[in-house]
Amino acid sequence: MKKRTGKAVLAALIISCIGMTGCGKEEQSVLPLQETAEGDQAAYRVVLTDGSDTNEIFRIGRLSCSRAQAILYLSNMQERYSSIYSDGIWQRKIDGQSIEEKLKNITLSRLTQVKSMVLMADERGITLSDEDEAKVEQATDQYCVNLTPDVSNAGITREEVKTCFEEMAIADKVYQQIIQETQPEISDDEARCVTVSRILLKTYREDAQGNRIEFSEKERADTYQKALMLLSRLNQGEDFDQLAAANNEGDRITVSFGKGETEEAVEKAAFELGNDQLSSVVESSEGYLIMKCVQAFDRQQTDLRKEEIARRKKEESFLHIYEEFTKSQIRTINEEAWDSIRLDVTKQDKTENFFELYMKVFEQDQT
Repeated sequence: MKKRTGKAVLAALIISCIGMTGCGKEEQSVLPLQETAEGDQAAYRVVLTDGSDTNEIFRIGRLSCSRAQAILYLSNMQERYSSIYSDGIWQRKIDGQSIEEKLKNITLSRLTQVKSMVLMADERGITLSDEDEAKVEQATDQYCVNLTPDVSNAGITREEVKTCFEEMAIADKVYQQIIQETQPEISDDEARCVTVSRILLKTYREDAQGNRIEFSEKERADTYQKALMLLSRLNQGEDFDQLAAANNEGDRITVSFGKGETEEAVEKAAFELGNDQLSSVVESSEGYLIMKCVQAFDRQQTDLRKEEIARRKKEESFLHIYEEFTKSQIRTINEEAWDSIRLDVTKQDKTENFFELYMKVFEQDQT
């Protein structure tokens, strides 16, 4: 059984940003395209428009991104997206912008991140080990074995492929080093999770199209009176689970949550409860709630939340260090050369996806 340790973080990030949502609805599935850092291009300090070097797309510090490397990233991201949503997705637009342009923004952002992290590696003295180099060679050989003529004509040579694998591997090593340097202390109080059973009486209805229609003042008052009646019955000893089964209008009866994960009024009421205690009627955005505390301190959920908080703080630490580093780097972009690249420049029909292959090769030693 494979266990992920984060050695292939960047490839996984790129894949996740191009649609690994699994929701099955195209309108929702394309949303990850809106979550990329589209401001990256605006951060370039100088724009080259004379087309003096059509092979160089952008430069950051001492590193440049060639046209072939940009096509390699873009075509593989295109292939991955098409495999999930079919080629018809490229006729779609979001906020007046084509899916192609949004995917190009993601490509530019990811390439910039990788190149910047290679420069960070230089500053930190991080290099690839002999084992890493062997994996780069393995991935390169495996990717290049089925390179088609149209791909080669786009300038994607074995050397360009190898450079992309090397740089991604170095970038991942930088990420791992910074993450490991960050060891946040998370207290039980900060991560504390409570588990409650609840009865929700909604104060809205939905029409045939799924639109939310708020109750009138009278309907809300009637709902509140019903909640008070149920609370009275509970205080008189009736079984919570039975009343919840008959009256709860929420999707779940028992839920666990930590601080900051639910509405303030709900959180305050829940965290003041001891085991088996009942709350008063709590007003929420969904309706009126009655809660019974199952566990005032859920050890298992609290430990899981500690891990999640620690992961988030490590990522925030990395992002801060990354942003501070990139502020000092002069970046230029050849807009004319970049704009000339289209999604149909090359096809990857017979070639294994670059990012998936990287993840497979660099995680194959994990058990």
